[in-house]
Amino acid sequence: MSFSEFGLHKDIVTSLVNAGYEHPTPLQKQLIPLIMERKSVIIDSQTAAGKTGSYLIPLASHLMVKPSEDYSGARTLILTSRRDRVNQINYTLKKIINEHPIRTGFISGGRPYQHQMRLLKRPLDILIATPGRLNDLVQNNKSDFSSLETLIIDDFSIIYHHGLQDLCKSILEKANNDCTTIAFVQRNDPSADFLHKLLPVAEKVEVPEEKHPLLSVPQHVYISDDHTHKIAIIDQMMDELNDESLLVFTNSNKSAETLQESLANNDHQATIAHKTGSETKINAEENPIIIISDQSGVNFDARSYKNIIHFDLPKQTSVFQLRITNHGWEELERPASILVGPSDRVTLKKIESTAGESLEQRNLPGLEALNPYLPTPLLTLGKKDGKKGKKGAKNSRRGNSHLGGKSNKNNNRQKQHKGPYGRLNGGIHRKRDTQNPQSSSPSQRNVSGNGNGNGNSNGNNYNSRPKRNFNQSSPSQSNYRKPKSAFNQNQSDANLSMQELGERKPVKRKVVIRYKDRKKSQSRETPETPTGE
Repeated sequence: MSFSEFGLHKDIVTSLVNAGYEHPTPLQKQLIPLIMERKSVIIDSQTAAGKTGSYLIPLASHLMVKPSEDYSGARTLILTSRRDRVNQINYTLKKIINEHPIRTGFISGGRPYQHQMRLLKRPLDILIATPGRLNDLVQNNKSDFSSLETLIIDDFSIIYHHGLQDLCKSILEKANNDCTTIAFVQRNDPSADFLHKLLPVAEKVEVPEEKHPLLSVPQHVYISDDHTHKIAIIDQMMDELNDESLLVFTNSNKSAETLQESLANNDHQATIAHKTGSETKINAEENPIIIISDQSGVNFDARSYKNIIHFDLPKQTSVFQLRITNHGWEELERPASILVGPSDRVTLKKIESTAGESLEQRNLPGLEALNPYLPTPLLTLGKKDGKKGKKGAKNSRRGNSHLGGKSNKNNNRQKQHKGPYGRLNGGIHRKRDTQNPQSSSPSQRNVSGNGNGNGNSNGNNYNSRPKRNFNQSSPSQSNYRKPKSAFNQNQSDANLSMQELGERKPVKRKVVIRYKDRKKSQSRETPETPTGE
């Protein structure tokens, strides 16, 4: 069956052929005829193949067959819950219309309100919007849905669990009576009951759920503690394979070379793909054990290898998807093995969240990980408990103590002071021991100013500041100079007492005068002699 059998506009059929759309998917075979007949439909699937094209193809054909000029607002509204999904829909639409004059607009968060307010009242053929921002504009009476002909709800279940189901109801109330609704809902979800009540006349389409491309190949995860643990796991796996063909993936050429050396030390001879120098496809007959890095870009015969091991995970999930798709590995003899080290756990979380399913974990006897990986709970569609940012709530996020948060752990090293006796072991902070001034402890040692260590009141005790006796006569303030620091005194000054230092006369310093200033001063001091004498 081809797209020309649906009665589409001839330009749309030509654009589909040029874009590479040859045959419709099972969902497109059921949905395109219903949309062409202008019927409301509820689809019990959110991940079926060809979902975006199943409603964009008949919509583009309808807009080109029945153009309209005298209207305000959008003729078609597409609601989707994610911003990246807006870009995907726009990309698919451009391939379908192929530069035909169809006016489109976008409304999403993170953009100015004023432009989007004006956009809602402009004559548009297709308007793609996220429900959060559109709900704000609708509540402020900035929307006009009087000319709305088709409403597409790309993922009603997520919109429902975000509490925005009333937005769809208000849009249908403001639209005209001939508006058709196409809604995709998750099967066996509470949102399906609400949608069936909202659209009681809509026809129902059931499509079998398809696996995500990341889950198209059976896979098992093996957790490792470090690189050495990874080598031990892959060594035991290769011993169990008994010289069967094996394909090992790494994320870099350097990692492939390091792995080859480690396997050679364990009596496993492997070949690196980017070092073969072969222009033909690499196959299992010539290279039974091959190591291919994501940087090599070599051409290999994937179907000749029956065993796959991912020694490293790439940083991006799209690169991991290229490893396993379009290679005919749906019927492997054994599930592919993924070795996950500490640096690979972030990528594993991305893969599981993108695929919507946690991968099965396995352990080899005797090589269990000491630090196991606990799969993070996937994002559910249920409502969150509690309010975000509640006052007084503790931050349970770990690893942010350097950002200023208080650490829950009792770190005794933070309480330790510098030095063997703490910060009280030096300077004027030393405590004075009047009971035993001759103690050998550095915190009790009595250092006198005259160097005899007898601890009399005339000496300068550096263990503590001496108490000032206001009854004793002190040297005159005019002749008193503050004594120099003990670190800067000369050897002769060290033998002087405090009284001698107080009565010491200030030393006359020599002042360097520039030559011009000195010449002027000499000319002023020399008296002028009479010329007549």
